[in-house]
Amino acid sequence: MVRFTRLQLIFFLLFLQVAGAAHAESDMITYQERGNYWEGVADRKVSGVKYEILSFRVGNLLPPTLPSELTITFQHGICDSPDSNHTACSVAPVIQTLDRTEYYRLDRIDPSGHQWQPNRVCEFSWGTENVLEQLSPRPAADELGVLVRLDGLAARDNIRVAPVLLRDTAEGSVEVETYVLDIWAHRKATVSIGVGQEVSGTVTFDYPESLQKIKIRGNSQPKQIPIPFNDYGDGEYELLITIKLKNDTQEYYSRLAFNHVKNWE
Repeated sequence: MVRFTRLQLIFFLLFLQVAGAAHAESDMITYQERGNYWEGVADRKVSGVKYEILSFRVGNLLPPTLPSELTITFQHGICDSPDSNHTACSVAPVIQTLDRTEYYRLDRIDPSGHQWQPNRVCEFSWGTENVLEQLSPRPAADELGVLVRLDGLAARDNIRVAPVLLRDTAEGSVEVETYVLDIWAHRKATVSIGVGQEVSGTVTFDYPESLQKIKIRGNSQPKQIPIPFNDYGDGEYELLITIKLKNDTQEYYSRLAFNHVKNWE
């Protein structure tokens, strides 16, 4: 029979108390349903994935610290369904940390019992106190990526997105001058991007020098790529993203389609 001294027993009870509190805190921030959305720390699934587009958002100035509430704002039109009839898009916003040991994710948003309305500004706000403020170290707002898919979540090579604005308030107009693309690769790579505009059903690409042969460190280091858009007018655009992985003879391509609106009211 094991005997404890009084001091050993006190330390043992304190250990159990601390371990129990840590377990309870871990459960609190675990990815789970939270009302009309799911949020928390989850496992990042990267097995077999060579590259991934993590975020595409408006390049606005974000607060240097984490605010108590964040808002995403986006707008979208209509999409082509498989039967070629125009219908409302299958909207799937995903918010996630870009480069962290603890992988934070917010998705599966139910927009308060109604669908995201096409041709209107759509918004979603959430508090940061439940999960984001509990992470250590606490992420800044610009360490979050946002991708609003309009075609579900299945395809990776040809996707349609809605440009999205991440900010600490839903108020105020915005003039879009830059987009920010975050892309991850499982090894060192170079990325080149062409900007295509649809005119009369045909997409014509140009290849800005600043968007050619951009180096990605690979593994846990996503690359944030600013895409200047000040000289482009409203309309339908595509980004043709070419990825060349180190020690891989094959080139990989992704097309990212979106509707650009310069002035957001």
